[in-house]
Amino acid sequence: VNALPVITSPLLSEYQLCVNEVQELTVITSSPEVIIGSGTNFNSDTAAETAFCNRWSQSKQQYIYTAAELIAAGANAGKILSMAYNISTPGDDNSNANYTVKMKHVTQNSFANTTYLVDGFTTVFGPSTYVHSNSGWQIINLTTPFIWDGVHNVVIELTHLGANDIYNAKTAYNTTTNNCAIVDQSGTALSKVAGALSNKKLDIKLGFEPPAVTWLLQQLILTLVDKI
Repeated sequence: VNALPVITSPLLSEYQLCVNEVQELTVITSSPEVIIGSGTNFNSDTAAETAFCNRWSQSKQQYIYTAAELIAAGANAGKILSMAYNISTPGDDNSNANYTVKMKHVTQNSFANTTYLVDGFTTVFGPSTYVHSNSGWQIINLTTPFIWDGVHNVVIELTHLGANDIYNAKTAYNTTTNNCAIVDQSGTALSKVAGALSNKKLDIKLGFEPPAVTWLLQQLILTLVDKI
């Protein structure tokens, strides 16, 4: 009747109990989320690496998040149901039209050149107008879950329209040692096949589907301890 629980700590295979002693097996439900990025650096309000571009009329960005980063953050293979970006300022508008998110598995951990990846993407959100608040984590609930295989790296592509004004939303990021991104903000960004290489990776929070728990009672083994 209730939602499937999530085990937050593994149960032991055997418990030693005294007569009439009760051992409670606790399972706590929670929504597993993983965060990649420290959240201590925020980009300038004119940088192309932004969750919400309004300095220009169009934005196209691709970022590689490695399997090692996902695993280190606590992720397991499964469905990604949501994603979020952390901003400190809203930019010149609180909405972006045609906001679209795509994902795909890759083996590479950086971009070899300025050409955007094209084939094999799954559209997981949009195109839709996305409205964001002035600061904090901005959650994007995916309309189509992305199933991470637990092995490959993941490319996330962001495209959207902007207000063509002055400022973008300042977005939390981390600097990497390689070219983990390709970005472009311009009036023709969506049609471009190439952008600019970047070593700035937007911090991201990913919400995974809670793993299913199968309850199976095979045999109850009690070890009686004789108290003398």
